[in-house]
Amino acid sequence: MSRSRQLERDRIARLSVEERIRMALSLRERLSGLEPGPQVNSTDAESRPPARGR
Repeated sequence: MSRSRQLERDRIARLSVEERIRMALSLRERLSGLEPGPQVNSTDAESRPPARGR
């Protein structure tokens, strides 16, 4: 593991629960615009075999 990753893990380990929650929420907010949500592609759905046991 790289030294910078280890330092970041050590820093996070020292955070309080409240600080960890705030950090996770801010990260989620920043990343929410980067990935589009899952979208159904009709051609993709037609090429898949039907689900079994439902």
